[in-house]
Amino acid sequence: IQTYRFLIGTKIPFSDCPEIVRTFLNQQSLHYDRFLYYFQDNFLNHLVQTHTCNPNNLKFNYDNDKLVGFIHILKTFECLEIINVVVDTDYRKKGIATKLIDYLNEHAPAELFRFEIGIQSTYELTNQLVKRRQNFEKLTTNILRIKEGGKIILHLDLIAGLPKEPYDRFEQSFNDVFNLRPEELQLGFLKMLRGTGLRKQAEQFGYEYDEFAPYQMKKNNTLSENDVHNIHLAEEILERYWNAHRMDYTMKYLVDGPFKSSPFAFMQQFGAYWEERYSWINYQLTDLFTRLYDYLEVTSFEDLQTVLSYMKLDYLTQSKIKPKIWWEDHLDKQERRQIVTQLAQHSEQMMNLLNQYKLNLNDIFKYAMIEPVYLTEDLLKTTKLHYLIVIYLPNQPTQFHIIEAID
Repeated sequence: IQTYRFLIGTKIPFSDCPEIVRTFLNQQSLHYDRFLYYFQDNFLNHLVQTHTCNPNNLKFNYDNDKLVGFIHILKTFECLEIINVVVDTDYRKKGIATKLIDYLNEHAPAELFRFEIGIQSTYELTNQLVKRRQNFEKLTTNILRIKEGGKIILHLDLIAGLPKEPYDRFEQSFNDVFNLRPEELQLGFLKMLRGTGLRKQAEQFGYEYDEFAPYQMKKNNTLSENDVHNIHLAEEILERYWNAHRMDYTMKYLVDGPFKSSPFAFMQQFGAYWEERYSWINYQLTDLFTRLYDYLEVTSFEDLQTVLSYMKLDYLTQSKIKPKIWWEDHLDKQERRQIVTQLAQHSEQMMNLLNQYKLNLNDIFKYAMIEPVYLTEDLLKTTKLHYLIVIYLPNQPTQFHIIEAID
């Protein structure tokens, strides 16, 4: 038996959900009161006031074969916002069944399911000390299978401060897990909770921790306070730049290329740069871009031209209206008009774009932004000049196109 925890949000009351759900409950001998116990209390909006079960500790035990049938029922809910599945990684249990992954990859609506997998560490000695049985190689195979399907949101957890995991080995754990490229990587810090085994062994491992809840560790025999602080710096950057998905194209380029050897070291060093100059609070979206660009410039990064191209793409495409430009090499109105006119006359790509959106040149000046980039249409870096055209039509999603410059 594998343990899965479901946290489900709904847009409409359960009473309005399909009759097939009631049939399923009857077949599984689950009465409404037990159904409430298993699922998050807002799943039945009209009973929220009387339901007292803690939704953060709900578990639903099911073998993998029955779980596939259960998920078939769940995906019939048009009212569902997201299903969060917390998976136990203990290899003594069945783990994430290949059958389940294949079923979701084939049948599940995109981004309906979110798998939360607590890896915590990839260091075998540390896992043994905290009594975790984890086969990271097998887990990696299943996670990559999930990624290939492109349907499931992947949330992976790491914990810093576990016993006998020094700074350099934690860096490896971080990079091991980050290299799986989850949509979210949560970096937590060990809490020395009362009654836990590690709290009882605190003296053995040299732990110092906060006096009051949540009793977060400050140091131990293998991690100094400075080590812990440096991990916090990496966490700050991780949250703002990776988990927040504010510049996915830029970050993917950086961690898949120049900083591939250690994304952790990149984030920690950038975090140290940020801390020396800025506050971690009270910043704007543009600050995220300018501070990263400034850091790369100060550290003599060799390919600023490509980085700026990806930054333009990230920045311009996440807005629904024309945003304020923060970079210096933007085009003025006259240059923009000349480029658009030239492309409209000589570029087949531009002609197709105008026809696709039923736009004329005046519409382009009104609803689009045009910026020079060094990216191909496939978003690969190039030395040849291209133009990024981002279109902001009213009541429509923001669209972008990249067109090669006319010689």
